[in-house]
Amino acid sequence: MLWDVAKPSRLSRLGSALTGHRSSVLSVTFSVDGRLLATGSVDGAVMLWDTTDRARLGPPLTGDAEVGSVAFSPDGRLLATAGDDGRTTLWNMRERAHPTAFGEALAGHEDTVASVAFSPDSQTVATGSDDTTVMMWGVAEPLRPVRRSRLTGYEDAVVSVAFSPDGRLLATGSDDKKATLWDLSNRSRPVRLEPLTGHQEAVASVAFSPDSQTLATGSSDAKTILWDVTTPTRPERLGTPLPSQRNVTAVAFGPDNRTLAIGSEDHTTALWDVSDLLQPVRVGPPLIGHQEAVTSVAFSPDGRTLATGSRDRTVMVWDLTDQAHPVRLGPPLSAHADWVNSVAVSPDGRTLASGSVDGDTILWDLVELIAARDHPVERACSLTGRGLDRDEWSRYISGRPYMDTCPNQP
Repeated sequence: MLWDVAKPSRLSRLGSALTGHRSSVLSVTFSVDGRLLATGSVDGAVMLWDTTDRARLGPPLTGDAEVGSVAFSPDGRLLATAGDDGRTTLWNMRERAHPTAFGEALAGHEDTVASVAFSPDSQTVATGSDDTTVMMWGVAEPLRPVRRSRLTGYEDAVVSVAFSPDGRLLATGSDDKKATLWDLSNRSRPVRLEPLTGHQEAVASVAFSPDSQTLATGSSDAKTILWDVTTPTRPERLGTPLPSQRNVTAVAFGPDNRTLAIGSEDHTTALWDVSDLLQPVRVGPPLIGHQEAVTSVAFSPDGRTLATGSRDRTVMVWDLTDQAHPVRLGPPLSAHADWVNSVAVSPDGRTLASGSVDGDTILWDLVELIAARDHPVERACSLTGRGLDRDEWSRYISGRPYMDTCPNQP
C-alpha cells in the first residue's frame, strides 16, 4: 500500500493496495524521482508500479459525445473513436503523443455508434449503431472518406461489428439476439448471409479467430457460442456454449488462434483454450481486480498482454506470458471520470487507447510496462540504482545464499 507521509502525524492511504504478486513481497524501493515503486517477491517476480499519471501520452482526445468504441487501423496510422452523437472521428496517429483529427467526422447515423472496426487492409471502416444500421466507409484517404454502403435489415440496435482477418466477411451482433454475417466480395454491395441464432438475449460482442475460420459471439444470456464459418453460407455451431456467471460483455481471440478472452458483468475476464473447438478448456483463474462490469478486452499483437476496461472507470493491463498464472502489470489506469467503454492496443503494441462515457479517449504508453514485463530485474535495477545489500538480503530472504541482484550496477 502507498501512504501519504507529507504529514506523518496524519498518515493517509493513497489509493488502493498494489496487488498482483502470487506470494510474499520481500522488499520495496522507490526510484530516485519517486515515480516508480519496485517490489520483489518470493514468487520470483519484480514488479514496477507507476505512482503517477505520467504513463499517459499527452492530453485526452476530447469531443462532445460519450465515446462508445475505439479502434486502431491495422497499419497503425489511424485511430477511430465513435460515440453517442452518431459520428466517428478519425485521428492521425503518426505522432502518437499529439494525434490530430482528420477533417470532418464520419456522419450519417441517427443514433449512438456503439461499435467501430477497421478492415484488415485499413481501407474500410464499419460502424454499428443504435439506429439499427451498419455503415461502411472508404478511408484510404482519411481527409476525404467515402460512404460505401448502408447495411439494413436489423430489428434492434447493432452493438458490435468485426471484420474477418482475411477480409472476406463482416460479422455483427445486435440487440435482436442474432449475429449476422455479410459477404464482402463487393464492399460497395455486401451480401447478407443467414443470421446466426441460438442466443436468448442480445449479442453484445463478436470476434473472429486469426485464421478467420471461427467466430465467437458473446451474449447477455451469459453464454459465448463458437461458430465454424469456414463455409459462410453454412455456418455450424461448435460444441456447447461457454458459460459465464453473468452477462457476457466482450470477447476477443488472442493472436495464437487458441486463446479466447471473455469479459463479463461479474467484474472478471476468463481465458479459454480453444485449441479443441468442440471441447474448450478454461485456463487459469479469472482475471480479478475490477470493481464493476468488464466492458472491453483487447490483446496485444504478441498475445502476451491483455487490456481490460470497466465500468469502474479504470483500465487494467495483464501479463499473460504464463496464462495459467496471469499477473496484473502495475496499478489500474484511472484517469477517466466515468465508465470505460472500449479499449484497443495499437498494432506495434506500444500504445493503449481507452474510450469513456466521460467523452474522452486517452492514449497510454505501454513501453515501460512491457520493458518491466520482459526484463523485470534489469528494469528494477536501472530505476532504483541498486539491488539488496547483504544485510537487507539476510533480513528479507533468510535461508538462501546471498546473490547480487544488480550485478552490473557500480
